[in-house]
Amino acid sequence: MSNCEIHSICDVDSEVPVPLENFIVSAATFGNIDKVFSSIQASSLIHLDLSSCKLSNLSFLEKMKNLEHLDLSYNIITDGAIEHIAKIGTNLQYLSLKNTGITSQALCILAGTVPNLTSLSLANTKIDDSALAYIGMIPLLRTIDLSQTSIKGFIHTEVNSEKLLSMSAFEHLKYLESLNLEDTPLSAEVIPPLASFATLKYLYLKSDFLSDPALHALSAASNLIHLGFRGNILSSFGLLQFVPPVTLCVLDLSGCWILTGDAISTFGKRHPTIELRHELLQEVEENFVGGSQFRKPRRRRSPHVKAEVGNSFAGSSRLHDIRFVDERIKYSKEEFVELQGLAKPNSLMLGVWLPPELRRPK
Repeated sequence: MSNCEIHSICDVDSEVPVPLENFIVSAATFGNIDKVFSSIQASSLIHLDLSSCKLSNLSFLEKMKNLEHLDLSYNIITDGAIEHIAKIGTNLQYLSLKNTGITSQALCILAGTVPNLTSLSLANTKIDDSALAYIGMIPLLRTIDLSQTSIKGFIHTEVNSEKLLSMSAFEHLKYLESLNLEDTPLSAEVIPPLASFATLKYLYLKSDFLSDPALHALSAASNLIHLGFRGNILSSFGLLQFVPPVTLCVLDLSGCWILTGDAISTFGKRHPTIELRHELLQEVEENFVGGSQFRKPRRRRSPHVKAEVGNSFAGSSRLHDIRFVDERIKYSKEEFVELQGLAKPNSLMLGVWLPPELRRPK
């Protein structure tokens, strides 16, 4: 019943509530939402999708005590509506509040009322690091999506304005398997604690402040299967210095615009069991010759750049001859502009000063 206008789900003359387990009405509009839900047997409803319905009032939820799956994403709800979720939270296992108007105060209200919650999405909301302590009180969480939020990974104490790592609040989440922190203002100093999360298998990081040290810190993530490190300032030298966890199956470096095809091909040879993802992979594969070496990817160079770069990383016997240089010197200003499509600026970073050599083209 998605993308439609709903006035009723049963005959006008019927006074018997309909026993529904699943009700998916994403992007729907309601003539009288209280009337619509009063015609449903509240205790029977388990799965409810109300995404993109432009809702602000959730009072109609209060009798749905057996809900396990609740999708409220892309609505105009704010912190005041969260109390209605808290009243029915006992059996909730999945809750999506992404792209809503809630703040960290909403998590304060929710904490302690959703003991069985395993999946929580807060993407593109107004929460900050103060919410993490409350999220850490939801013991069975397996999947957390905090992408496109203001999470920095630390908070300032009132005394001496000392930094405290806020991610430590997740150390007690014994079942946490997936954590999405893409498009957040994280810095390298807050990444090492993530490697200590023993059950973490899927990690997604993307920030204007993450570079080589952040990737290297994740070598200690003992159970990591999938690492998303997209759009970060990762150098070719940094990639080749990275020692991936033995469990790693996928390394997604899409949008890491400083990397070269040579570095990508060399990393792939060293770690053939890892699925590497990057825009240059197609070019690298096209330049594959004889099954044993890669030709250097074609790249236009500015005539003003007089930097000597190794011909190829083909063959381990030649690794000792390689001289690593800052990849950025190979590009003119105009060529950096051409790379604009590979780097999407983070709106959260507007107004934050970066050194010119680390700025992405606008």
